[in-house]
Amino acid sequence: MTPKERADLTQVVTHALGLPPRPKSLLAALDEVCPVPSAGSVGDAVRAIALAPTPRALRRALAELDALVTRAAHTRTKRAERANLVAQLVLLCNLSTRLEIAQDADLRTIRRRLDELMA
Repeated sequence: MTPKERADLTQVVTHALGLPPRPKSLLAALDEVCPVPSAGSVGDAVRAIALAPTPRALRRALAELDALVTRAAHTRTKRAERANLVAQLVLLCNLSTRLEIAQDADLRTIRRRLDELMA
């Protein structure tokens, strides 16, 4: 992914989640997104995916990330855009190797793999 593509993708995600346009650290900015008071932040869910010790823990962390992102982006995006946000976060947070996704995969492939993992 080129730096311009990464910047464009970051801008899409930050806008959808109501963050400043160009955060210094995306993960630190995601720590501020907590759409459900009783749950962790989106940043916590990203870290949980990276550190999940078992496939079951990975499925739970992915489901939590999906729910938090959907809730946080509900008023700012359409349903089709929300479906891509988790895949975009996978690319931006370098989770593709953890999820066994090729580095050059497109969003459709990533979404398909995420659906497989969450099933």
